[in-house]
Amino acid sequence: MNDFYLVNENRAVSAQRNEGGFITFVKDLAPEGPSRNKFTFDMVINEVKVIEPEEDSGDVLRARLHGVIFNFKGDILPWDVIAYNPKAIEYFEGLNVSKSEPVYTQVWGSIQSTTVEIKKEVENAWGEPAVEYSKKTRREWVIEGSRPQLYDLTEEEAKELQDKIADRNVRLEEIKTNAIEYSKNQKSAKAQTPVTMTGPLSTVSDGGFDW
Repeated sequence: MNDFYLVNENRAVSAQRNEGGFITFVKDLAPEGPSRNKFTFDMVINEVKVIEPEEDSGDVLRARLHGVIFNFKGDILPWDVIAYNPKAIEYFEGLNVSKSEPVYTQVWGSIQSTTVEIKKEVENAWGEPAVEYSKKTRREWVIEGSRPQLYDLTEEEAKELQDKIADRNVRLEEIKTNAIEYSKNQKSAKAQTPVTMTGPLSTVSDGGFDW
């Protein structure tokens, strides 16, 4: 995860990155296409959210699966994967996942970049509406399969998971503290120059980070 804190917006940001601590040597590259973008990992899922497409958005029905995966050091990484297959959406909805009752399984799929064309009509006071087109591109981890049987999350593993969540929250608090301190130092340095400062320092809201 690329974790950082936006002081002016009083919020944490955690961006998924495709990198890790293992190297695998390959003799031949797979052909261009999705086969180069495959992923497989174990995931503890604690939220399944079905997203209805907005009108004229160019999107289709999909489900966002949120939870955590693990890096090579065993640290947890909050992670989102997307399900487009209707059977996958139905399956994960049927698991009745929640934060109090997460599921532990293995998922696989491919990283896909999708460009969606958006059509927007602009009203015209005296004639036909004008039509505007725009495009948006998003990069998603799209699941294409999952393990038939869920893993058993033992009491010991559940306790270990809670400990890992606590460790991550400590790290995020350190990132937040450092960001606020850096921002204060930057503003203090600017205050010593002949530049007029406008507005007070942003108030940082309290509260923990939720995985």
